[in-house]
Amino acid sequence: MYENPNFSLNKKTKKLETELLTTILTVVQDGICIISPELDIFYQNPAMQFWYETQNSTTPMKCYSLYHGRTSPCKNCPALRAMKSGQTEKEEVLFIKKGKRSGWQEVFCTPMFGEDGKIELLIEYVRDITDARKATLAAELIEAQNRELTNLLNQREKEQYRLEQKRMESINQSFSSILRYLRSVLDSNSFDLIRRQLELTKSNMGGSTPEENLSGQELTIARYIA
Repeated sequence: MYENPNFSLNKKTKKLETELLTTILTVVQDGICIISPELDIFYQNPAMQFWYETQNSTTPMKCYSLYHGRTSPCKNCPALRAMKSGQTEKEEVLFIKKGKRSGWQEVFCTPMFGEDGKIELLIEYVRDITDARKATLAAELIEAQNRELTNLLNQREKEQYRLEQKRMESINQSFSSILRYLRSVLDSNSFDLIRRQLELTKSNMGGSTPEENLSGQELTIARYIA
């Protein structure tokens, strides 16, 4: 029987292409899953099998049932959105393994169209973003802590300013009372000297002493008055 050499070559080429594609899907560390428009799993690469402890089966299973233990599609399912929009859709989802949260995944779902323009299948590409998400959460936590610390310092500064203002008001009231009394018992020259001394005292709170701003004669007079 005559065998068309081109036909044999095409068979070998397709076989090589299939083997190459299988090898690529096997060594890829990210998850790849091929599903039908009805969300039945056609194929899952070793990464998906390892993550979810599953195997390829001849019996179709729904992706939401096999991977997430659900009886209905997941909320914000990227596959359903891709079929509706006809474009690649993305979603970040919690990675649940044996009923426990194991991390986060980023799912990209791309529809594949047939010659009739209808969607024949969908390819899901799944990345483990647990480490990146943890780093982001850690950075957000540090930022939140810094904000709290800044707010606390600002509050303390405001409280310190309020206390300082209150203290100065108390000092001013005391000085005013002293000046009113001295005005009634001293002559004008002596009162002016004492008033100047008190004002220097107020203006140099925490700085140089009032005596440093008086001349020797003024200091002697102030002591006599005292």
